[in-house]
Parts: sequence; structure tokens; C-alpha cells
Amino acid sequence: MKQSLINILVVAMAFYSGCASNKPVVNTVSAHSSPSKTLESLEGDCQKAKQALVTILSPDYFKEATELTEQAREMFNKGVTLDELYAKISEGRAKLQLSIETARISQSQLRETLTKRQEAQSLISEANHVSVVGLSDLKEDFQDAEKKLLKLTHAIEEGKAEWARERQADVAKLYADIASKAGYKSSLDEVERLVQQAVHEGADKFAPKTLSAAQKKIAQVGQWISEKGRTEKEELARQKAAALFQARRLLQVTRAAKQFAQKEAEEIALWVEGRVYSLETALMSDYRDRHFDEQFSQVLKSIETARKPATNPVPAQAQKEKLKVTPRKK
Repeated sequence: MKQSLINILVVAMAFYSGCASNKPVVNTVSAHSSPSKTLESLEGDCQKAKQALVTILSPDYFKEATELTEQAREMFNKGVTLDELYAKISEGRAKLQLSIETARISQSQLRETLTKRQEAQSLISEANHVSVVGLSDLKEDFQDAEKKLLKLTHAIEEGKAEWARERQADVAKLYADIASKAGYKSSLDEVERLVQQAVHEGADKFAPKTLSAAQKKIAQVGQWISEKGRTEKEELARQKAAALFQARRLLQVTRAAKQFAQKEAEEIALWVEGRVYSLETALMSDYRDRHFDEQFSQVLKSIETARKPATNPVPAQAQKEKLKVTPRKK
């Protein structure tokens, strides 16, 4: 066993001969440790590093660490000598530690880019959770940004941290654009569906002005989301409600205009008269012998009159007197 420990130290020293800078801390294998537990510990640490994005922040070193760990597992299954197994585990542990240290450098040098990446990833996940359609393009854009980020982290592994830092702004902007688009889709997905439905039903032909107004409003809301983000929750809710109102209105106007296009002029006039008369009946009046504009005007006046408080309201004290309950006589 003493000879095994010597072999482990030799392997570790040979490994570090080419890594004079940024040396990781080597976790040597204890003479009393179980081979299976030692290997499981390394495999578990690899999984933790993967969850901590070491696969992106130090891709080459982490790939080598996982390959060495897999080789150690194969050797364990084959029943090789402890000397060989512990040497391979130590090599994998050293490489993993190097990848973790390099990942920390990447985090410090590419902080802005990684923040924007997290925002983009979070918003895509949110949009996917609410079943937003048309996310494939965004996911492709995200993968393209990931490839550019990997170029930066590869450079950091090669000792070109300054080069990577100088070029991170372009990659950060890619992630920011993706986050903006994902936020827009997540917020206005229902709005877009309604507009698409209206267009499918002929909005461009039967309700072009309403379609234009709805698209203008939606564009304004989309611009607001891009500029303000999604942090102002109350205002975001108001903006979404305004866009949703215009989209719903567009769909209703399109359907009504489509129906009217199939009717004669007199049918349309009688339809309007019927709607107005239903209001007049409720107000106990009949203005059907007057111009439509005057009919609407009279209906509005009647509604305003009904909404006004009584001219001689019952005094508050009198109301209280009325509400008093007369006690029963015993």
C-alpha cells in the first residue's frame, strides 16, 4: 500500500508539470479509503460540477475530467490493481479540480454575459411552461449564443482571459436580445394568437383599419416590454390588458364585418335599429322614427338621467328613522 501512495504522488506531480499556473488543490487518496467509495465520490463531484455549469465555463478540462472518471469506472469493473485504479482516480480528481478553478475565472471575467444568459434561459423556460408557440427559433438563437460563449471559455482555458473579456459584450447582447424576444412571446402569446385568428378569418379584408390599430398597439406594448423589461409587474399587467383588448376587439369587428358583407343594406339598418330599440325598451321609450344618431343620443341621455342621484334625497337622519325596528309589545 505504501508503494501505491508513492505511485499516486508521482502521477499527480507528472500531471502538474504542464500546469504551472492556476494549480488546483490535489485531493490525494487516503490509504484507508474504499476504492468504490473513492470512485463514487469523484463521480458525484463531477455531477455537482456539471450542475454548476462547469461544462460551459471550462468545457475542455471538464470533458477530460469526465473521461478520466469513466475510465476509472471501467478499470474498477475489470478488477485492475489498486495502484492502477487509484492513479486514474487521482488523475481524474486533479483534472476536475483544474476545471472548477478555471470555471471560477470564467465567472469573474464573463459576469455580464453569464447574467444575460441566465435571464434568457429563465424567460425561455417560462415561455415554454405556458406553451408559447414559435419558440423553436428562439431556442436555435440560444444555441448559437452558447457556441459563441464556448469560444470565450475555450480562450480562458488557453490563458486568453483578456481576449475573452474584451469580446464578451457581443455575446451578452445576443443573450439580451433572446431574453427580450422570449419575454415578449411569453407576455403577448395570447394576443398574437387572437390576431392570427382574426387574420385567418379575413381581418385584412373585412377590418383593415381595426387590424392596423391593433397591430400598432401590440407593437407599442412589445416595445415597452423590450425597454422596461418585466420587472414592473403592475404596469406590465396593464400593458398586456390593453393589447389583449385590442386583439379581442379586432376578432369581433372582423366577424361582424364579415357577416355584414353578406347582408343587404336594409338588413343592416334593421339590425342596428333592433339593437338600439332593445335599449329604448329597457328605458321605456321608443325613438325608432328618428335618425339613428338621435336615437343613440336620446338613449345616452336617458341613461345619464337614470344614473343621476335623486333631486330630493331622503335626509340621512330620516333614513335612519325608517330603518329603526319598532320593539314588539310584551
